Amino acid sequence: MAVEIDKTSRLNFYNLVSADGYEFWMFNTLPVPSVTKNDVKIVINDNNRIDNLAYEYYEDPVLWWIIAISNAMKLTTDLKVGDEFRIPAKDNIFKEIFK
Repeated sequence: MAVEIDKTSRLNFYNLVSADGYEFWMFNTLPVPSVTKNDVKIVINDNNRIDNLAYEYYEDPVLWWIIAISNAMKLTTDLKVGDEFRIPAKDNIFKEIFK
C-alpha cells in the first residue's frame, strides 16, 4: 500500500507490515519527550479535552498523542479534573521527536 503519512503522525514510529494478504500497523513503543524547563504544567479542568490541549499548545489537535504519552495515559478519557499534566515544550518535541 502506498501511504503518505504526515511528518507529525504517530504512525511514523510504527511499521506497516503485510501477512497473508493483509496490511496492518505493527505497534512499537512511542518516543517520550524528555522533560525540559520549558515544559508547561497544567491542572485539568472540566473543559479540557486532549485534542484541544494539543491544538492550544501545538496548533495541531493530531498531536494529542504527545501529551498522552508524556503523561502515561492509557486512554484519552484519563483526563481527570484536578490532575496535573505536563505539556512538553513545542520547540523541544520538534527538535527531539520530529527531527
